[in-house]
Amino acid sequence: SSSSSSSSLSSVLGQISFNAATARIAPTCTSTDCNREAPVTSQTFQLTNYDLDFDIAISARDLSARASIYIPSGSILVSDAPGNGNATFTVERVSDEVLRSAVTYIHRSRKGDFDSATFTAAQTVLSPAFKCSASQDPFNFEISFRSLIDNYELINPGNPNKTDICLATLTPSSQSWVCISELVAERNLNPITNTTETRSKGRGTGWFKSCKDVNGEQLVFAFAHIPKQASVSNGSQNLWYLYQIIIVLCIVGGLVIILTICWCTAVSSLH
Repeated sequence: SSSSSSSSLSSVLGQISFNAATARIAPTCTSTDCNREAPVTSQTFQLTNYDLDFDIAISARDLSARASIYIPSGSILVSDAPGNGNATFTVERVSDEVLRSAVTYIHRSRKGDFDSATFTAAQTVLSPAFKCSASQDPFNFEISFRSLIDNYELINPGNPNKTDICLATLTPSSQSWVCISELVAERNLNPITNTTETRSKGRGTGWFKSCKDVNGEQLVFAFAHIPKQASVSNGSQNLWYLYQIIIVLCIVGGLVIILTICWCTAVSSLH
C-alpha cells in the first residue's frame, strides 16, 4: 500500500518526509545533527593584508566546523576616514523566528514536482544562516561562504551537480529566499556542490559581493533548496500569436491608408 511504501522509504532514507498521496519527496533534515542547526557565533574579525579563512559555525554535537568564510586579501580595505583605521568583517547569528517566518516560492514549471507551491524554512535552509557587515561594502572582491549541506543526496536525483541548491539570500522586503545567481544558465554553469568529487561531497561553496540589499538592509545568507526553472522556452510555440499580431497590424495599416486616400480625394474634389 502507499502507506507501507511511505514507511519503508522513510526508514531507508532516514531524513526525509514523504507524501503518500502524491508520492513526492520533500527533503527535510530530521536528524539530531542537522547542519542548519549548528549555531553561528557572532564575531568581528580584524582584516590584514593576507587572506583570511575562519569558521563561523561549530556543531555542539561533535565540535566540528560546519560553515566557514573565506576573505581574499584586498576584499575590504582600510578606510582613509579619521577614526576608521581598521578593516573589519562581522558575522551575526540569525534568530529562529526570522528563519521560520520566511517562505520559498517554487517556480510554476516545478510545482508538479512537489506537494506544495511553497517550501517551509525546514525544507529550504540547508546550512547555518548568518548576517554580516563590513567596514567597506560592497567588497572589492567576492567573499566565499562554505558549508556542509543537509540532504544533498536527496536533491536533484540523478544530477551530480545539484543545481536545485544555491547560495541564497533572505530579502527583508519580501521575506522570501532568492538565489544570488537567479538565471538558470548561471546555476547550471556554477553548481554549488558536485557529488562526483569525493572531497566536495555534501559541501557547498558560494560567493557574494555585499552584506546588504539595494536598500541598504542586511541580508541573511544560507545554502537553500530552491528548485530552478525546469526549462527555458524558445518561444517557438508562440509564433502563431506573432503571426496574428502582424496580420492585425497589416489590416489596420491598410485601413488607415485607404481612409487617408479617400480623405485626400474628397478634399481635392472640393477644389
